Amino acid sequence: MDILRILLSDEIKAPATRLKELIKPCVHELSQAESIWHNKRKIAALSLENILEKMGELSGLSVKIYKLSDRFQEIIRNEVDCSWDLWLTTLQEDLKQKWSGQIENEQSQTKEELVKSYSKKLNQELTEKFKNWLHEVINEHLKPVNLALNTISSNLRVLSEDVSVESRSQILAEIDGINANSTIQEYWQEKSTEANKSQFGIINFASDVLGNVGSVFAPVAGITKVLPFPNKQEQQKQSIKEVVFEIGWESFVSSKSQLMNQIEEFAVLIVDAKIKPTKKVIDQTISLYCEILDLQALYQQETPEKQQSEKTWIVETRQQLEHIQNQLEVMLNEATSS
Repeated sequence: MDILRILLSDEIKAPATRLKELIKPCVHELSQAESIWHNKRKIAALSLENILEKMGELSGLSVKIYKLSDRFQEIIRNEVDCSWDLWLTTLQEDLKQKWSGQIENEQSQTKEELVKSYSKKLNQELTEKFKNWLHEVINEHLKPVNLALNTISSNLRVLSEDVSVESRSQILAEIDGINANSTIQEYWQEKSTEANKSQFGIINFASDVLGNVGSVFAPVAGITKVLPFPNKQEQQKQSIKEVVFEIGWESFVSSKSQLMNQIEEFAVLIVDAKIKPTKKVIDQTISLYCEILDLQALYQQETPEKQQSEKTWIVETRQQLEHIQNQLEVMLNEATSS
């Protein structure tokens, strides 16, 4: 019987096409089954001692981070409180020379314009200096968190070289999310927006540093009264730039208690955005190792004969289906072109 001629019949081509499409996912599933078979052998061969060692290391980090999460707000407040005066002294020495300058000419700008301009610049500089210092303080106490994240990432990447673990990618994605610090960046952007929206009728350096601190400076009009431009009768001893810095600095220093509220708010954000998610990731990784140990115990119970029979059936069945699939493909192509 000439099978190619039979396949010219539409009645035969239709079921042949459907059969080819039915075989395709079966071949794919058998290929996956073969990959799983190899993965089972790899899991069975993993070092039990090595897995238990990693679980012990993560358990220790989990306890540390749990305690850190519970006390982080207090730790940061105490750290800032203890180092505040030294930081201010260092910062003042750094800024004082930078904020000295020539006496301004009244014709170039009005006193109000200069005060607003210098105030805005000082706001921005104090904001950046304070933010950087606060991050330095916080990052010092986040070392166990960063160690945990790096340890998990390293362990899971090494594990992936040996075995295929489904939840590994999810855990690594969560770690990437924690390290991205998107919530923390949004926090500073929000505070910056709040500060930019504030009215410059009040020069409020502290609110520009962390937002919502409240008015701690005198109105511009009040400041400008003590900032005369030099004239023929008298010489101004200080520039407006220097006076704005002095007034701004005094107000910034006196705003410590108000800033502490914002520091505590930021510490809570760090706990929610970084410390607690890290604890969750550690627990997920420990659970993953527990799952691997359970699978390992199960796979190690399989006899070599059972393992070989499974592999033989998978490979031979897949090859048979691929052969039929290829034959159908050839026959359908030739029948269509004839």
